[in-house]
Formats: sequence, structure tokens, C-alpha cells
Amino acid sequence: MSTEKLIKSLQNPVIYDHPIEKFEVIETHSAWVLLTGPYAYKIKKPVNFGFLDFSTLEKRLHYCKEELRLNQRLAPELYIGLITITGRENTPQLNHGSNVIEYAVKMVQFRQEDQLDQVLTRQGGLPIHYIGKLAKQLAGFHQSIPGTDTKTSFGSPELVKQPVKENFEQIRPLLTSQQDLSLLKTLESWSSKQFKKQVTHIKNRKINGHIRECHGDMHLANIALINDEIVFFDCLEFNANLRWIDTISETAFLFMDFDDRKQSRLANCLINTYLEACGDYQGLTLFRFYLVYRAIVRAKVATLRAAQTTATPNERIAAQSQCREYLALARQYTVNNPTPIIITYGLSGSGKSTLSQLLLENYRAIRIRSDVERKRLFKHDLYSSSTSQKTYKHLEKQTRTIIDSGFPAIIDAAFLKQSQREQFYLLAKQLKVPFIILHTNAPTKQLEQWIESRSKDPDNVSDADHSVLKQQITSIEPLNEQEKPHTVTVHTEHPIKIRQVIRAINMFSGKN
Repeated sequence: MSTEKLIKSLQNPVIYDHPIEKFEVIETHSAWVLLTGPYAYKIKKPVNFGFLDFSTLEKRLHYCKEELRLNQRLAPELYIGLITITGRENTPQLNHGSNVIEYAVKMVQFRQEDQLDQVLTRQGGLPIHYIGKLAKQLAGFHQSIPGTDTKTSFGSPELVKQPVKENFEQIRPLLTSQQDLSLLKTLESWSSKQFKKQVTHIKNRKINGHIRECHGDMHLANIALINDEIVFFDCLEFNANLRWIDTISETAFLFMDFDDRKQSRLANCLINTYLEACGDYQGLTLFRFYLVYRAIVRAKVATLRAAQTTATPNERIAAQSQCREYLALARQYTVNNPTPIIITYGLSGSGKSTLSQLLLENYRAIRIRSDVERKRLFKHDLYSSSTSQKTYKHLEKQTRTIIDSGFPAIIDAAFLKQSQREQFYLLAKQLKVPFIILHTNAPTKQLEQWIESRSKDPDNVSDADHSVLKQQITSIEPLNEQEKPHTVTVHTEHPIKIRQVIRAINMFSGKN
């Protein structure tokens, strides 16, 4: 059985077949990680929290094997293999003899400061291109793993509800403050109502193949930046129900973690890049439900850490404070904010995508881009009249989903025709939300220069060239008198003052 005595005994260089730089032990609520310099050894604690059961040696062996299987999907270069610990607690040996007393997972050790949570703390942020890389990698992983068989119970409403319910039940006895208990009750009530409201969506997510064997514990401390590459590690091995989940739930976990660290800009970029990469805008219907769930999961982990007998008074106070922060964050996700429909209007090269990118980084909203969605829908005749009509219809459908999910929608398209703009004006009227037009305007010579410049950008998604611009100039339909009161004009030949744009949007939305 794993004990403090065994962990201490393992800190003996003679036991190992490789050089030891120094020993360091990292302890979590469910494991010890023994750092040696070149390698790390993860040993599971003999604990049973209900949702996690490592109480027997047989179970710890099983979950060590699962940990290797799952993580070798994402980080085969880090996860080496299974180690048997034999002998006695005070004189252990590795992979020697038949008297097995414990098991460990052997990993290549990397610098703890390369974990994204520590990078964020140290640098106060991350360059946006890393978030784009992370989001695309996450979307690619989700698309590469198979969906669950519809005959299994994974992803069923019952199994979605169970951990949500258990989280509240497990946290409640560990809270002492009446204020904390009252907030927990409010969040439990909201989650219960949302679950009942979203049951059909939950069922459809499974039918449509979005329940997959995910990472399961996708937060920033389980992601590293190694040799300038994003590496996901430490998959959740101990509970299949918590791993065979909706892909949007996994994405919500990471989004929430950025928010908790006051990195809303990075959270916004994450979800927008992820959705653009995989096209799963329907997942937004459950996004806020899962954001609250994920914040409560982290609150639970903090309360468990505070309750551990080995925690010092200062560690206990810090964990309790962290729990309160997660509960407060969960409460924020339950608040209904204004959800305007924001469309762009302007010629190719006028800076619509630049403006919408700046906007989504600084304003919580979901963006859909016609250039991306058109290519998702069609392979040929991308700019024909029929293709454009179908693309705008598709954008309308996605916009409705975004608004119904409780987020503002930014539709990045040319909207050169008055009929296209009216289509979204009528949608806003039907949904009873504000309608805003962002008019990007610049001199023709400037547009030509920008089109030439972006044609050399490997990340450019637009196929509009000089001939398209020339055609647009002759066919663009100006804003009419009904549209002008809804319009914010941005002269993009000058640096964009995004705070002014956001203030205008908030004014249109009735938000101070």
C-alpha cells in the first residue's frame, strides 16, 4: 500500500538505473509524483473519494495501465511505461522481484515552469498564436477520436446529471460558511433547471457523435509548452464516465480555467478558434451549463485539498479561498447578458476580419466567418450567387444557435446586399435582441494594398482578389435610412480604437 513511508524510501538514488539530479515530491489529493531530474514517477494514493477509487493494489495497477493508454494518444514521447515497486516499504526496489507492493507510471520529466498555468503566472499572459495552436490541436484531437456507441450509457442524460449532482453533494458537507452554502444552493438550483431545459440537446449530442473518449481533465496545469510545442498530458484515467463526455464540456473546462486566471481574452480566442476549426457551433447550446459544471468541479477539488489531514493551515486557507473563487465564477456564468447580433459591412480588404478579431479578443462573443463557413459547405463555385445565398442562410442558422446559447454573435461577412443585411435585421427583431452593423471603411488604394499583402499570408482564408474587389465596388448596395441608426462606422485606414467600438456596442445593447 502506498504510504508516506514508501515515498520517503523511494528517495534513494541507489534504487534507480539512471542518474538522479535531486528528489522532489509533488503531492495532489490522489497521487504523489516523484521527480528525479530525467524522469518522473507517479504513484497513486490508496484513497476512495467515490468518484475516484484507488483503494486496492489491483485497482491502482488497472488505473496505471489506463493512464498510459490514454496519455500515449496525446504525449507518447512523455509516457514511458509501467514500473513495479517490489520489496518492502522501507527497502523498495524497481522492476525487481515478485513481491509487488506498488505500481508507478514512469514519465520523461519536463520543467514544471513549462506547464501553461505557470507560464501564465510568470508572463501574465500568452501570445495569441499559442492559443490558436492550442485550440486547433484540441479540435483536431476531438475530431480524431471515435464517438461512443449509441447503445452505451456514456453521454446519456442520466450520466450527465450524475456528476453534476454528486459535485454538489460532495462539496456541501465540506463548506462551513453560510454565504458559501447559500451560493452553492443557488448554483445547484440553476444547474438543475438548465439540465431539465437541455435534456433534448444532451440526447442529440450523443446521437450526433459528440460523446467521445476525451482527455477528461483539460485544464492549464495539464498542458505544457515543450520545445515550443503544445503538449496535453495527465488524462483522467480513474472514471470512464468523466472521460467519455461531450467534447464541448472538455473545451468548457479549459475556457473556464482561462477565465479563473483573469485571462478572458485568451478564453475568447480559445472558444472562437476551436469552433472555427471544428464547426461545432451546436455545442454552444450546452456551453454555459458545462462552464458552471467545470467551475464546480474545481471548487470540489479545492475543498478536498483543504480537507486533507496533511494540509497545513495556510494551505487549507488558500484552498478554501480558491473554492470561493470558483463558486463566484460559476455564478457569473449563470448571469444573462445582452446578446446583440453584430454584422460587418464592407468591401474585401477593408479590415472586417481584423476588426472582428480585435472585437472577439476584447468582448465576449462568438464569431462566425463567411469565408470559413463557405469553404466548410462548398468545394467549388465559392462566390456564385447560389453559393452566397446558401452561405448566408447557414450563417443565419448558426447565429440563431449562438444567440439562443446566451452569447452575442459577430457575423464576419461582406453583407454588400441590402437583402442580406435585412435577413439578419429581421432575425434580431424575431429574437428580440439588438442589431448592430460595423461598417469598415477605407480608401480604395488602401484596400488594394491590403488585398495584395494578405494574399501572401499563409493563414489568410479569403480568396477575394483584386478582380473580386473591382466587382464589389460596382455592386455594393449602400446602407439605407433604416440601417444607418444601427451602424458604427470604423475608418480602418487608422489604428482601430476597439474600446470605442465596444462602448458603442454596449450603448446599442443598453449596457453601461
